[in-house]
Amino acid sequence: MGESNWLRVALRGAVVLWAAYFLVMGLSGLIDPGVYADNLGIGLDGAFGASTIRGDLSAFFIVAGVFALLGALPFRDGRRRRHDWLLVPASLFAVALAGRGIGLLGGGASDPGITGAMVAEAVSVVLLLATWRVLGRSRR
Repeated sequence: MGESNWLRVALRGAVVLWAAYFLVMGLSGLIDPGVYADNLGIGLDGAFGASTIRGDLSAFFIVAGVFALLGALPFRDGRRRRHDWLLVPASLFAVALAGRGIGLLGGGASDPGITGAMVAEAVSVVLLLATWRVLGRSRR
């Protein structure tokens, strides 16, 4: 296996693990929105708030995980450019990162959890875009 094959395999594996984590997070939050309160610092105020958090965050994480898997796994259906599905979760996390950046401009830098979340989102965007780029080069 050549160097580029090892890189593709490593990046695919990293994205599959990334996707599995966010799928588990999304499904766990769908069942118990308290997972988000524990992991993301979000309060659950009333049934409407819990329902919104359950629906919106679960949708975010599940959609990101599903599309990351679709883009990373080497399906043998003959379709070209399947790796473009990686742009969906990359876009979701890039918008989340931008939203946190806007929050920092408004004076929200005092919580250390924000920095950790921004690092996780930035690493996610870089991983997904790098994988998209490498997989795209291998298909030409």
